[in-house]
Amino acid sequence: MKIAVCDDDRLLTGEIDSQLQKIREKTGISFETDIFFDGETLWEAIEKNGSYDVVYLDIEMKNMDGITVARKIRERDPYAILIFISSYDSYYEQLFEVEPLRFLHKPIDPEKFDEYFLVAYTKLTSLEDRLHFEFNKRLYQIPYRDIVYMESRRRVIHLFGRNGEEYRFYKKMKDLLEEISHTGNMFIRVHCSYVVNYYYITSLSSTEAELLTGEKLPVSGEYKNEALKKLDCILCRFVTSYDRTCYNLIRNVSLICKIFKFSLRFRDPIYSGISGCYNPLKYFDIQIICKKGG
Repeated sequence: MKIAVCDDDRLLTGEIDSQLQKIREKTGISFETDIFFDGETLWEAIEKNGSYDVVYLDIEMKNMDGITVARKIRERDPYAILIFISSYDSYYEQLFEVEPLRFLHKPIDPEKFDEYFLVAYTKLTSLEDRLHFEFNKRLYQIPYRDIVYMESRRRVIHLFGRNGEEYRFYKKMKDLLEEISHTGNMFIRVHCSYVVNYYYITSLSSTEAELLTGEKLPVSGEYKNEALKKLDCILCRFVTSYDRTCYNLIRNVSLICKIFKFSLRFRDPIYSGISGCYNPLKYFDIQIICKKGG
């Protein structure tokens, strides 16, 4: 975790740094801290070395005030955690647009400081369930649950989100798969160029995957068996003892479809408010579709 402290009051920055070291000793949380005395120097460091995870920021400073540098940080990194420090309350309206996590009053209350640090740390650790990438000098962190599928085109990954948005970033498919491997079976590779989020698959056959968005992606012979195997493992993972009978039925039907090269289609999805995605075990019924030449 990278932390920046930016305030033109050298005594205050020393106090904040000391408070952070106490938190490190008390909690064992690992982080690096850089100190800056004006917004311009902070911004130059960000442009050169990349963003900080948490920024403690004074408002009134020479050579670029805190609100100006906060706007620049937000343009580059919408997920950076900002905590403002000031003696004044008159900036609330301007602070609202840069979405700070908290506001610390001077002089700083040590208990409030510790509390806000832990809030920031908790929020930061929750971002681990996101895919991090940079494109056109802007950082993105997209929740895995919001990714429908990703396509590789000449070392450029095209990411398609649940709301129809598209992002691009440079990465080899091999490196992407390694990065998302900790998600388990959440993503299924169906083709040398396509990786699909399991939750958005409504139909998977030996030739194509149909998505909740209505899109159809090709399934190649090289990856079809592994894709069907992963789908079977995921179904097993979501099943409780209560619906074991339902699972066995689906599994047996799935095996029949593999043998006879039928397409297994789930119908009428029910939205799962718990996972925030579509869960095939919550579907009303299934269809077996026999395609000519399939």
